[in-house]
Amino acid sequence: MRYILLLSLTIILYSCAPSNRIIPESIYVLEYDFGKYEEQGFLFTPNAYSGNAIPKGYIFLEFFPKGERKKYGSPGGQTILKSEKWKLWDIDPINTNKIISETYQKAIKMGGNSITNLKFEPIQKIEENLIIDGVRLTGWVIDRRD
Repeated sequence: MRYILLLSLTIILYSCAPSNRIIPESIYVLEYDFGKYEEQGFLFTPNAYSGNAIPKGYIFLEFFPKGERKKYGSPGGQTILKSEKWKLWDIDPINTNKIISETYQKAIKMGGNSITNLKFEPIQKIEENLIIDGVRLTGWVIDRRD
């Protein structure tokens, strides 16, 4: 009798254990192309500017992509665990062109023609119990005079 009870308990415990999963290899590259802005005489640089310049302000931008709940619900009608809620959402990729364009437009409105000490940082926020990856951009807007 003890043997059957012990065997039943063992089977129950193993059936509740999470299954082994494989995380596939992936490469995710963000490219920031400043070419079209540099052709217009605008400078994006991670360095300080040592020439003659007038400081115009500081820029701080955070970007998070849009996400939409999938219309077809859970895949295959399966029950979705809390840790797998991302399967119910379509999250857009990070749009680097939009980030650079917004930053450029803000700097121009401030009267600048350069952003120095430019930094990009990965950031996250939680929406609908999902962790959303984003980007923070910071830098000093200046008006180069030479």
